[in-house]
Formats: sequence, structure tokens, C-alpha cells
Amino acid sequence: ITEAEGPASMLHVSVPREDPAVFRTLELASPLSGAVLRGPADIYLDGALLVSSSVSPTPTAGKLEIGMGIDESVKVARNVRFREESAGLMGGSASLVHELEIEVQNASASAIRLEVRERLPVLAKGEEDIEIRPGKTSPPWQDLVQDEPPLEGGKRWVIDVAAGQKATLAAEYAIRISAKNELVGGNRRG
Repeated sequence: ITEAEGPASMLHVSVPREDPAVFRTLELASPLSGAVLRGPADIYLDGALLVSSSVSPTPTAGKLEIGMGIDESVKVARNVRFREESAGLMGGSASLVHELEIEVQNASASAIRLEVRERLPVLAKGEEDIEIRPGKTSPPWQDLVQDEPPLEGGKRWVIDVAAGQKATLAAEYAIRISAKNELVGGNRRG
């Protein structure tokens, strides 16, 4: 058993499409000279125990990510507006426009860094009659690269939200299909 210290940062993560909860994640570069094995971890701040958690196997000089549970003082709400428009020459296709708006409220006493994860629809292999057209985003988002499990169409915003402040994220995308077709499960997507 050993004890090591190192600089750490807190990242809040939310996937409002799946759950409105906001999760705290502690990130730190491994302070050990070797690999970190799977096992328990107690996280302290100023001598007080914050949480007991576990660490995943991490290579030498790797980055440790430790789940710290839900932060009830940060709220996220996801709203989707949908409209269907006629598109193409002589209205031969339909454009299914989806507008996302994500509202963030930080009611905590300190500023946070928040990563909000979203996912655009992905076409099935060999599908040629459908087109996904990303639209404007505010603020701009980045691709979300995730290997385990593999994720296609992942996007993310990383924003700073001051204590007691609100933030709004917005994105738009359109699914263009032949007017005679309908998406499996209905044209309305969210």
C-alpha cells in the first residue's frame, strides 16, 4: 500500500439526452512511477474524506478519472423542438429539423467546468437515401472521441459556469429523407 499526492481538477459531466443528473469526476495525472492497478480509493480535501470510490487500471504516466457521484447543486434541462420542412426540387424530400437547447444552472458556491455530451443520429451502413446535416451550434461543440464502448456521432461542449450563474447551449441538425419515406419509429427524433 502506498500514498501519493498530485494536482487534480474536477470536471462535471452530463449526458442530458439520457439523464438530467450531473456527475462529478476527479481527474489527475498518475503521481506514481508505475502503473495503477484496479482498487479502492479514498478522496480527501483539506483532511476531510469526500468520497470512497475506485480506480480503473491506468498505465504509467496515465490519467486517472475517479467518479465522485452526482452534484445536486448543478441542474441541466434538455429541450428539443422539431419541425418538418419540404426540401429538394419540387418537394421530393423532407427535411426533419431538430433544434436542441440545453439550459445549465450552477447553484453551487463555486465555479465549475462542465462537459455536456450529445449525440447526432448515425446512418446505418449502406444507407444512401438519408442525409444528416449538422447545423449551427452555440457555443461551437467538439467531436467526442470514445473508444470504450465505441461511440459514433458523439459531440460535446466544455464550458465554465460561474457560481450561481446559468448557461444555455444550442445545436441544430436536420435529417433529409425522401418525402415518401418515414424514419423507423417516426420522423420525430430527440
